[in-house]
Amino acid sequence: MNRLQTQVQSHLSAVRQNTEKLLTKGLSKSIQQAPSNIRRTRLNENSMQPETFRRNDSASFQDSRIASQAQRAPHAGLSAGSPLPLDFSHRLFTPEHYEERYEYPLVIWLHSQDSSEYELDGIMPHLSLRNYVAIAPRALQKSKLNDRKFCWTQSGNGAAQAEGLVMQSIAHAINDLSIRPDRVFLAGYGTGGTLAQWIGLRNSESIAGVVSINGVFPKCSVFPKCSVFPKRCKSMLQWRESRNLPVLFIHGGQSALCDADNTCHGLKSAHSSGLSYQFVQFPCGDELNTGMTALANQFIMNIVTE
Repeated sequence: MNRLQTQVQSHLSAVRQNTEKLLTKGLSKSIQQAPSNIRRTRLNENSMQPETFRRNDSASFQDSRIASQAQRAPHAGLSAGSPLPLDFSHRLFTPEHYEERYEYPLVIWLHSQDSSEYELDGIMPHLSLRNYVAIAPRALQKSKLNDRKFCWTQSGNGAAQAEGLVMQSIAHAINDLSIRPDRVFLAGYGTGGTLAQWIGLRNSESIAGVVSINGVFPKCSVFPKCSVFPKRCKSMLQWRESRNLPVLFIHGGQSALCDADNTCHGLKSAHSSGLSYQFVQFPCGDELNTGMTALANQFIMNIVTE
């Protein structure tokens, strides 16, 4: 084993051994080991959304592409068409028993590569049906794999375009819905998770927290061919102002999207910059399971109730 491999293994071992110190208010019990009865689902850079994402053996959620609005809305609060006056496609989730007099936390979900805003349909029932308003903007570039799938633009302006979609979503949600402005969260999977980190670190004065699942730490050197984040768009330009931004960095121990080298890079970069990152490793690969969403919910609610 060479020196780099030894260093990587040392960092990952530290993450596993110090989880209880990294997380607060009892979160460690949720992430030490995913419950044995969890139904895991593949949600990777080539998937539209989870195939089957179950809370228990008797309750499953239909693929949102075939479930009708009448079937979805009473249960999940998902809306059709263009619910907010935005000039781009998006998905809106309003919680059960929505109360206009209560200011809800807002979650902006950034979907994975070669996917769409419909990922939100599979995520929210397992994050929470009551705690949040959520919006998922659609990436602007069509996927080469399928006309109904989309990619975050891999060009010099790609990250800035995604940032614009997020900030517009936040502004319209605060203006048109009952949202608490200082409780806005970014979350995402894969490339969406990396974008959530990048946008959050650049706008820490407007963001209360970030959840990234199998998204690499946002630095252009870890992207093949500098894919999404160009060198001139560095999240760390504002790292001094971002030190107090809580970031939950969830990754699978066998993940191909966020492998050991990327995780090691994130650990060292966050530590050297003094960023408030919490690294949590699950015993899985490129999978999104209910243990991860439960942990994300607890992380967000701990901030909401501070």
